[in-house]
Amino acid sequence: MKRLSTLSAICLALLVTATSYAEEEKGFKPLFNGKNLNGWVQNGGKAEYNIVDGTIVGTSVPKTPNSFLCTKKMYDDFELQVDFKVDPLLNSGIQIRSNVYDEDKVLETKDADGKEKKIKIPAGRVHGYQVEIDPSDRAWSGGIYDEGRRGWLNNLADNKAAQKAFKQNEWNHYRIVCRGDSIKTWINGVPAADLKDDLTPKGFIALQVHGVGNHPEKVGKQVSWRNIKIKELNPKKKVKNNKPAPKKEVGAAIGGNKATPIDRISAAKGFKVELLYSVPGVDQGSWVNLCTDDKGRLLVSDQYGGLYRVTIPPAGEEVKAEDVEKVPAGIRGVNGMLWSDGALYVGVNDYERKIASGLYRISDSNGDDQLDQVELLQEVESHSDHGVHALMPTPDGDAFYLVTGNNTIPPTLADSSPVRQVWGEDHLLPSMPDGRGHNRGVLAPGGIIYRVSPDGQKFEAYASGFRNIFDAAVNRDGELFTYDADMEYDFNTPWYRPTRICHVTSGAEFGWRNGAGKRPPFYEDNLPGVLDIGPGSPTGMTFGYGAKFPAKYQNALYALDWSWGKLYAIHLKPEGSSYTATKEEFVTGAPLPITDAIIRPQDGAMYFTIGGRRVQSGLYRVTYVGDELTEPVEAVVNESEARATRHALEAF
Repeated sequence: MKRLSTLSAICLALLVTATSYAEEEKGFKPLFNGKNLNGWVQNGGKAEYNIVDGTIVGTSVPKTPNSFLCTKKMYDDFELQVDFKVDPLLNSGIQIRSNVYDEDKVLETKDADGKEKKIKIPAGRVHGYQVEIDPSDRAWSGGIYDEGRRGWLNNLADNKAAQKAFKQNEWNHYRIVCRGDSIKTWINGVPAADLKDDLTPKGFIALQVHGVGNHPEKVGKQVSWRNIKIKELNPKKKVKNNKPAPKKEVGAAIGGNKATPIDRISAAKGFKVELLYSVPGVDQGSWVNLCTDDKGRLLVSDQYGGLYRVTIPPAGEEVKAEDVEKVPAGIRGVNGMLWSDGALYVGVNDYERKIASGLYRISDSNGDDQLDQVELLQEVESHSDHGVHALMPTPDGDAFYLVTGNNTIPPTLADSSPVRQVWGEDHLLPSMPDGRGHNRGVLAPGGIIYRVSPDGQKFEAYASGFRNIFDAAVNRDGELFTYDADMEYDFNTPWYRPTRICHVTSGAEFGWRNGAGKRPPFYEDNLPGVLDIGPGSPTGMTFGYGAKFPAKYQNALYALDWSWGKLYAIHLKPEGSSYTATKEEFVTGAPLPITDAIIRPQDGAMYFTIGGRRVQSGLYRVTYVGDELTEPVEAVVNESEARATRHALEAF
């Protein structure tokens, strides 16, 4: 009996192992069929590529540049796994998200000091990210080199574990994961490189044989690859249009897409959350921004696509597929929206660079109730998702505030800018840069909130020194608030600065600097935050004005955290010329990658979206169903003597 039990246990273990392996392999496809090089093309030099026993073998030849065996297909987000073996005298690499042009081109980028730099890329030159194969004593295999452009982006000088993981004269295994602006590598299961960079979001994969010049000892040396397989992480394929799941399970789901169900979301006492619509991601993308038009319809934006208009049904009904229509305007990458004077003003942050980032105006060209006319008011250069974000009217109604992150290049500023262009890192001693190669060349002034004329021709820097601010909001006193990001690689360092609510005043500096150079809040030449929140990823903000909520929540400032799935109610209290604050978790969920929230004046409800970075999106509504009064709070401006004095000083 004991022997049978042992045998059963062994069989069960084998079954579990096989099942786990099958699950791990799910979604992977071979890049190389083991027989021929169909689907591949050679670029660059004349090194020889042959197939030997189901393995691709590259052999160096003299007097030829770097050679590349390239996939014909282009890939953006993926996981690549490959085994390789290299001769100790030969250098090699695996190109990812790489390109080659038919004619000369000039690439505009930045050097390590943040200065503008132009790189000429000759026709026929393979360029892009390379996962290094380095059998030398340096042992940087798994590091990331920018072939034909910027050189080393993430070497392994400080990663001794990865250096030791490489096996000389043996087969090694790479795992490479590209998702958005993140590139991570592992060598033989050991973490190697971890890079944040958005210069090239898509390209081919290539196997490199490095040029050996006229060194006879390196001629005829070989590098081999086998077991090459890839899993695309955002395959653009049609999904089966299944019937919606039961309402009690997911609310209004469309097709196979399911947003976070209500039973995984909690709200403050007396409040009710409804899932109105689960966004079909293949067709309508991942939603990041909200506003209402003059008819009370919601306008929403797909982070990597266009705009949609949602007609809100009566209370108690769900949003149906026919209630969501594509806006015909030729626009994409909208991260901020404001309806003003019969038109939609948007902040575009298209870091895939298919259109210019900046400030746009979208209008109805012929009165048919369709937004179809797009006008670029001012281009604003930005890189990554730390770029051009939200829009809101200034208290006087004469201009807009435009919110931007620290990867935005300031446009030409008016002489009247409260922030003067005298910024710098201002370090007396050398400063440690941002960790893991992340944004090492991104320096002062950091994120800026601009005051912009409605025609986009006058830009004033209103306040600076933020890291990555996505939204802001103005209270009844005419005071501006924003929610700034932390730097996740700074965790457990003395210079870590948590996400925080900031009271943004004219001409203010908030002290973000690269790496260890962040200014402590007690420095006199920068302002502290009003309230530290903690680790997170700040997104939308709004005040509760116009909501049919109890008075406390009508006056609250709402701040959204994408990564931790929290919608905070921030309760501000005037003190001196500024404010103090406390926070309350108003809505929380898991997962709840919350992106934006607004109060819809037509029904006094809060609407919020989840989504961003191509995750599943949903549209939700928050209403109050408790016993407290929800009468509108009287709009009273509290102008203290200290604040009046501050305003008088700011006028200078």
